Amino acid sequence: TAGRLPGATEDRNHRMHRRPRRRPDKWKPHRRGPGDPDRYPCQILMRRSLNFMLLAALITGLAVMAYLAILVVSFEIGVAKRDADSKHAFELLSHLQPIVLDNKFGVYHIEFDSHSTLTDDNIVELLTLNRLPAEYDLTLWLRTPDITDASIPVLSQLLTTDTIVVDGARLTEQGIARLSSANPRLLICSADGKDLASK
Repeated sequence: TAGRLPGATEDRNHRMHRRPRRRPDKWKPHRRGPGDPDRYPCQILMRRSLNFMLLAALITGLAVMAYLAILVVSFEIGVAKRDADSKHAFELLSHLQPIVLDNKFGVYHIEFDSHSTLTDDNIVELLTLNRLPAEYDLTLWLRTPDITDASIPVLSQLLTTDTIVVDGARLTEQGIARLSSANPRLLICSADGKDLASK
């Protein structure tokens, strides 16, 4: 054909019979592969729940450890304070050779047995027991026969002593009655726990 370049017909036929163009990838339907995080939504939820539980357990563990640390520090501070208070009250009595027992929780037993040097003459030195704060529990054991009714005026002034155990001291019933009348809050009992003031 006049005016047509050679090979034009062949080019047109080639364009007509060539394979159609593929659609762009963005038009393809999304296929989830094994590595796709959305392939198994139940597993994703379980994994997230597990992570949340682990985080909650970690936070709880840290909170418990912090609470225990606070308790330990508070206990140590309390023990140090109680030791200082008891030393302030008992150290001046060391020359009288008492036996001092405590449970580290503010309960004190101070005992004067027959080997101690406590007598009616120096009983006034027991007034240093009033230095112990009233918040503690103090029991005074009198097991020395050198304490008699002559010590009642001093014993009645023990304001922070909760109990006096008469076990060997030569206190008469009349002397115990006088002591109980002078200091009603004071419990006076025998070694077996019997209330002597109620006789």
